[in-house]
Amino acid sequence: ALGETGSPVALGMLMSLLTSGKDAAVRPWAAAALGKFNDSDARSALIKVLESDKDVTLRSAAAHALGEIGGSVARDALIKALQTDSYSGTRAFAAYALGQIGGTTARDALITALQSEDSAHTRS
Repeated sequence: ALGETGSPVALGMLMSLLTSGKDAAVRPWAAAALGKFNDSDARSALIKVLESDKDVTLRSAAAHALGEIGGSVARDALIKALQTDSYSGTRAFAAYALGQIGGTTARDALITALQSEDSAHTRS
């Protein structure tokens, strides 16, 4: 609900929960809500989580949220995750998000992943 308000106050609260939230169960929900904001700070925070957080559930939520935000910066981070993330679930969310974003670059990355991916989970 916070993500749908578009409120700068809600954005700040969600960013705080994402980056410094002590409750691991809340952080993925904050990531999902940030996907409702078309905000460069939210996008940057989600990319940082996608690239470096150890929590696979949180990385997957960040990938999904980036697909909702869209844009070339999000697309490039998702392509990197699709190619390099160690967890197949995160790669699957990255693939889905790239499908949401669309475009030739995303399509080409998905085709390459389909040709090289060993995990049926990512292909589905």
